[in-house]
Amino acid sequence: AGQTACPGGNVSRALPRIRRQVAAVIGAGKPLSRLRLGSLATPVVFGNEAVVTGRLSTRRGDPLAGRVVQLWRRPALRKWSRADSVATGPAGRFAWRLRPRRNTALAAVFSGGARAWGDDSPKVRVRVAPRITLEPQGGAQDSAGVYHYPSGTESVELSGALLPPHPRSKLFLRISEVTDAGPQLLAVHELRLDASGEFRAEVSLPHPEAGGAFTARARWWGDAHHAPGSSPRSRIAVDPP
Repeated sequence: AGQTACPGGNVSRALPRIRRQVAAVIGAGKPLSRLRLGSLATPVVFGNEAVVTGRLSTRRGDPLAGRVVQLWRRPALRKWSRADSVATGPAGRFAWRLRPRRNTALAAVFSGGARAWGDDSPKVRVRVAPRITLEPQGGAQDSAGVYHYPSGTESVELSGALLPPHPRSKLFLRISEVTDAGPQLLAVHELRLDASGEFRAEVSLPHPEAGGAFTARARWWGDAHHAPGSSPRSRIAVDPP
């Protein structure tokens, strides 16, 4: 008394009848469909184009060509909205080109039709990293992109920007020396972006009279809107006497 018997046996006995009923509802010649979106392994840099591909097929894998697929997106901290629609190709494949401004969830919807049932794809996420620039000031840049400074240079000013701007956000500037044993970290500077997303720092360099080779790179650790990102590595050379 007061207990419910396990329904497993009843469900097992009812399965053949349930399958017949489902088959009757689906109808002959109208297969279940499968809709999938491909994921992007790496973040898209702000301002660049992302290409997301997908495929519509039956559950057996047969392509469903010439069908219209609706594409939906939800930027970080915002609501879902319909973004576009595309037609599938001969192999059931399609491509979606977009320029997301922030981390964005994507999904595709096939409403179905007379010859196939509809399906919704699982959500995929496109991460968007900021565009970060970094440039040494006052040096002479050679054809290889190295900024040269005269012997005796004790410090170098570096400046850059993060787009889209994240005012007052923290950014880290790593300075390393290039040695025969590989790069050796010299310092990590914690900087604050200004209202325009720009930053500037004066960094000290060791043994200025002997010269040396150095690298600088800015790193931002991300937030709810954007993925972490880094600037291209800047190369600095203090020429020997």
